[in-house]
Amino acid sequence: MTNNIDFVSAIHCGHSESKLTRSNSDAPFKSIRRVRFPEDDKLISDYLEPFRLIPDNCSSEELQAAYFSSCFEHRITPINFLLEQIKGIDLSICNERYSRLSLRGIRLNRFHIESMEAIFQRAHFRVIDLENTFLDEQSASSLFDMLLHYESCTDLSISLNLNKTLPSQAWSRCVNFMRKSSALRRFTLSHTPLRLENFHGLSFYGLCLERLHFIDCNLTGQALYGLMQWLYIL
Repeated sequence: MTNNIDFVSAIHCGHSESKLTRSNSDAPFKSIRRVRFPEDDKLISDYLEPFRLIPDNCSSEELQAAYFSSCFEHRITPINFLLEQIKGIDLSICNERYSRLSLRGIRLNRFHIESMEAIFQRAHFRVIDLENTFLDEQSASSLFDMLLHYESCTDLSISLNLNKTLPSQAWSRCVNFMRKSSALRRFTLSHTPLRLENFHGLSFYGLCLERLHFIDCNLTGQALYGLMQWLYIL
C-alpha cells in the first residue's frame, strides 16, 4: 500500500516539475504581438454589387416546358388559363416586366403555388392578380416568400384565407413582403376579414408603398383602430 502511494506521488511531482520547467524555459522566447493595418486607401480591397435577380432570356416554349416540368414534379395538373398567358411571354425578345399575370377566381393550393416558382424565377410582371384565389396559410406563406425573393411584381392584388384561431404565419409573411420588397409599389387585399390581432406585434416600419388598398376586409371597430395605429407610426 505504501509503495503505491509513493509511486503516485512521484508521478504527480514529476508532472508539476516538468510543467514548471517548460514554463520557465519558454519565458525568454515570448515576443510582443503587434497588429498592423494597411494604409487608408487599401483598407477596402473589393466590394460586391447588391444581389438582383435577372429573368432568364428564355423563349415561350422553354418557359412552358419549365412550368410543365414543375407541375409534374408536384404531381398536379397545369392550369390552362395560366398556360394561355405564358404562351405570350418570350423573354428572348423582350426581357422586361410583362404587363399582367392573372389567376383571379381560380382556387389555388400549395402545390399550385410551388409549381409556379418555375415561372417567377424566369419572368417578372408589373401586375399579379390573385384576387378570389383564397390562399390558405401554407400556400400564401410560400407565395410571399417567392414574390419577395424574385421581386416578381410591382402591383399585387390578393385574397387570403387567414387562420382565425392562431397567429397567422401567412399574414406576418405578407407584412414582411410589403416592407422588404424593393419592387412592390401597390398592394390590394380583398375579401379577407381582418381582426385587431392581425395588427399586434407587426410593424409597417420601412414601408414604401404608393398605395395600400383594403376591399371588404371587415375594417370596423377594433380592427380599424388597429390599422390606424399601425399606419400612424409610419
